[in-house]
Amino acid sequence: MIRTSIILASIFNSSISAAILETASGNSIAQGSNSTDEGVGGNTQLLHEKGIKLGLVTRSFSGRRLGILEALPCWEATLIGGATELVYVLDKETAADHALGKEIISFFRAAGLESSVHVKYEAKPPCAQSMFRGKLEGNAGKDRSQRSNFLADLYTNASVIGMFDAEVCFVAPVTPSYYIRSDFSGHFRLQMTAAVAMPSRDTWGVDGWALKLPTPIDVMITNVFPYFFWRDDLIAARRHLAQGHLAATIAPKGCTFDNAFDRAFAGVTNSAPKWGFGHIRHGYSQFNILANFVLHHNPSGYAFHVVKSKPEDVKTIQRLHSQARFLAADATTLGLTFNNAEEKANLLDAVEDSGGYLIPARNAEKIQGVVPIMRRFCCALHPSLDNFEGCHTLERLEATVIETLSSAVYTQEKVKAVNMLGNYFAQSDASHGNAGHCHDRPTGDRCSKIYENITRAHIASSPATEQARAKGACERLLSELDKPYDFQDMRGMRHN
Repeated sequence: MIRTSIILASIFNSSISAAILETASGNSIAQGSNSTDEGVGGNTQLLHEKGIKLGLVTRSFSGRRLGILEALPCWEATLIGGATELVYVLDKETAADHALGKEIISFFRAAGLESSVHVKYEAKPPCAQSMFRGKLEGNAGKDRSQRSNFLADLYTNASVIGMFDAEVCFVAPVTPSYYIRSDFSGHFRLQMTAAVAMPSRDTWGVDGWALKLPTPIDVMITNVFPYFFWRDDLIAARRHLAQGHLAATIAPKGCTFDNAFDRAFAGVTNSAPKWGFGHIRHGYSQFNILANFVLHHNPSGYAFHVVKSKPEDVKTIQRLHSQARFLAADATTLGLTFNNAEEKANLLDAVEDSGGYLIPARNAEKIQGVVPIMRRFCCALHPSLDNFEGCHTLERLEATVIETLSSAVYTQEKVKAVNMLGNYFAQSDASHGNAGHCHDRPTGDRCSKIYENITRAHIASSPATEQARAKGACERLLSELDKPYDFQDMRGMRHN
């Protein structure tokens, strides 16, 4: 039987609206304080020894039900080893959201993942009408969702929190020891992608105004997930906003803000539109606010993999924020491109070449395209599948696609090839670089190899039952290479 428990939380001795937790196992999870002042991680064993856990938190609502349900099957092959908690946060007051929560729980129970997945319900806070205006970014629901991201630490005990859109499909396991990495001195950082511009890369003009800090990085340019933060940094960001100039926000008559952060958030959502970098947007981005805050507040806790940036700007930000680390990310891994080889070479001269950075997420509307990528990672991550015919069939398909893309013949054949094996190969043509830079056959590219080596070790250290479950999910993906994959048939899930 599904049970619920109320989690009470507070910020600066003032309460945040209660959240309701639904778990497939029926166990209650208390909101704890197992936070850490500095990043720890680097390998699976060390994460286990330090008790460091990665939590993935997404905020959504029943209006996105179909997209959420369509993305659920991705987790069967990508949620492995019990090191990652997955949390869906929905509206408490809406019956349709509770119905969706039960659908989510039912799916994960059937998949044998109930111990890792939770659904929580967030109550609408006092003065909601003042905070959720729909004035700058989408409608009122968008404001509500963005507020929830600032509060993600209330929904998981994890020390590291990754945020993503619920409709996103993860094509490979979200391996904690890949995203929480150490250098040779034993210092640990979370990995994040960003574009850099000086003095500001604030595409959303309100962000810098709200923070009252320079905003030289933009993590939203890649539009891929998850975005990782230390839980203590989320708490510190709320405190910074609540104690800054936004503290003067006045509540409407007859309304009392529940806490200091809500007062500050209302100041953000009620601000005048402010055009940002490139004069493209005039609102705010919760993720860019958080990312620029940690650049100033806890730079030593993060490594930024830089894309789409001028070398001189990267050098300047590295000088100004010497405790942070700026690395070169092979942009093709992110579905982006450099204009030419010289542009890429200049960026590599400005920062350390990190060997690429794999982002294992794609939007659900491209879900048919990501299935082949999932199959490819299945073969790479499960050595016991070496003799599985599906892997050999996939290799033959890959060779055909690479040959087609490398021929620089832009015909319907190329379109068919890309559709067959997904956007992973979309940049693999003769006009963009050589082998070794994410352009050659995926099983040999360096961008994936780092990830695969770490993730194989993580899988090997997981319980035998988890290894068998993940391998079984991959076998199902590989068994139907000859026809388009229908996610609606998986686990008997039907989109009514």
